[in-house]
Amino acid sequence: MKKLGLLLGSLLMVGAVAQAKEAVVAPVVVEETVQEVVVAPIVVEEAKPWLRLTRVGQEIEIENESGGDNIGESVYFGNSIGLATDNWDFGVTAARFWSADTKEGLKKTNTRMQLDAMRKFKADSFKYSLGTRWRAQKDLDRFYLRGNYATNTGLFAGWVDLFYNSTTGSADSYVLETMPLNVKFGPLTLGYFLAHTEGVGGNKTSITEHQLRTYLDVYKGEKTTLKLENRLTLHKDGDNSEGKSIYGTRGGEYKFGGRNRTYAKVDYKVNEGLNVYVIYGYEIQDAEGFGRDTYYGDFIAGWNYKF
Repeated sequence: MKKLGLLLGSLLMVGAVAQAKEAVVAPVVVEETVQEVVVAPIVVEEAKPWLRLTRVGQEIEIENESGGDNIGESVYFGNSIGLATDNWDFGVTAARFWSADTKEGLKKTNTRMQLDAMRKFKADSFKYSLGTRWRAQKDLDRFYLRGNYATNTGLFAGWVDLFYNSTTGSADSYVLETMPLNVKFGPLTLGYFLAHTEGVGGNKTSITEHQLRTYLDVYKGEKTTLKLENRLTLHKDGDNSEGKSIYGTRGGEYKFGGRNRTYAKVDYKVNEGLNVYVIYGYEIQDAEGFGRDTYYGDFIAGWNYKF
């Protein structure tokens, strides 16, 4: 019996080993995850220059008054450029003046150099600028303090220039010119203009003028615009230190409507940067003490290129 038991045990072990050899081990599959790496493009922004050229332009102006040269007492030709930073606007103008007559020809009378600087500001409901201007001509240096504002809606706007005239050969003076309030009604804008001159030193004179100015957008097309401007003098007078008129019988004082000037302005947009313009103004004058009506004509033409 012991031998039989050993025999059976041996057979069982052989069978178990045989089964173990026949067992198939299932392969282990390892999945490899390929992770795609996206490289963002590198954008190199060109450095913005601190001072930028914003515009260039040229302008000619011919002013003619009754009794003067038959082409123009003042013929102006100027070259100008505009510069800017993020918060400042700058301007440089160089010009010459001539008198023009069919008999006397063209005579050089003056030169001008002008520098402008305006600092721009923004508030919640309006924007404004403060700055200065220096203008130099023969026998004249003029120093300005300047300001302007406009609401974001464009309904209200205004400006002011206060300057000092330093002259050679005549007395100096302070001058205030301002339009404190312009009000826009659609294509129509109405504004009040005040000019006051106060002599200093030996020039104890005071001159004040009030005007109502009207601006009208007549036509605006894809390339062409037409605008009209009217300057109606409400009153102008000038007194010396004794309170007497400085004009006497020479004229120069105006009552309501005594001086009325109208401008027509045509602007043509050649392309995105270039525009050309023509302006013509004519003024009828009825000065107190002059004894007759006089006229003033003003012709302006020019071009601007904006960058």
